[in-house]
Amino acid sequence: MRARLEKQEETKKFINDFIKEREAWKQKERSRIDEENRRIAEYAALQAERLATQQSKKQAVIAERNAIYEKASARVKLLFANPFLVVC
Repeated sequence: MRARLEKQEETKKFINDFIKEREAWKQKERSRIDEENRRIAEYAALQAERLATQQSKKQAVIAERNAIYEKASARVKLLFANPFLVVC
């Protein structure tokens, strides 16, 4: 009878230890996943910032190019309107 009680206590201790270890592992895994998600979000924000910067630079180049085309177009129109006018 005593051996049976000892075996039950041993089994109960084993189960409780297992549950504690499993909870510790779950918490550690949750922390790892949270950290990984934080790094992913940080990387995504960095990529979005890079993309926004690239698009901004591209828009600036396009705007500059359009300004040059408009200026050249105005000169051409002025030249055709008055062929004797010298445009510099």
